[in-house]
Amino acid sequence: MKPSIRNSELLFELLGRPPKFKKMPIQMFDLIIPVMAQLAKIVPKLEDKAEFARIGYYCSESMLVLNTKTGEYDAEMTPSFGNDTLRDFYTLAQKGEEAGSSTRGMQIL
Repeated sequence: MKPSIRNSELLFELLGRPPKFKKMPIQMFDLIIPVMAQLAKIVPKLEDKAEFARIGYYCSESMLVLNTKTGEYDAEMTPSFGNDTLRDFYTLAQKGEEAGSSTRGMQIL
């Protein structure tokens, strides 16, 4: 099972809802993103929708390091930072809180 599906199922679990998914070819974003970007120039309220389309596209990309020897994405080779888990973040977000909010952005000070 893909990590993105597991992450989505986690969100449904925490919300107490049955999982619902719609599949669509990733190539649809090649059309949706530029169309939404152009429409957002005319109708500024569509800018958020255009951004969601861009985010949706990047959600299809692995964030793990590609192991060139095996050709597989490798969680062990991927550097990580902090201690927040996705479950922790979703749980806090559900309560209206932000995970790591006290230290977020402190690195630039």
